[in-house]
Amino acid sequence: MFVVFQNFKLVVENKVGCKLKKLIYDNGTKYTIRKLKKLCEKAKIQHQLVVAYTPQQNGVSERKNRSIMEMTRCLLIEKDIQKSFWAMITNTYTYLLNVLCIKALKGKTPFEAW
Repeated sequence: MFVVFQNFKLVVENKVGCKLKKLIYDNGTKYTIRKLKKLCEKAKIQHQLVVAYTPQQNGVSERKNRSIMEMTRCLLIEKDIQKSFWAMITNTYTYLLNVLCIKALKGKTPFEAW
């Protein structure tokens, strides 16, 4: 997990030119390793722990996840699609969210903003 975060941090800082400000994660052991804490302290990234198994404390990502799952269910039911296509529909909807323009991004897509 540490190596994945380290690589992600490099991509964000080098390719996009943004600095990470905050890392929010649950109290899982894969996130509480000393290397990660030291990296966050060194890079001045605020790390915030939330209580495990309490999605209420991570509202933004939980709400987005809920919206994606609700749309997947709607598409399955409305178009009478087999449940075996659940993953494909979820991936397709997520892709569409990333390539459609968003008002908050001033007419840009999340992909363009990234």
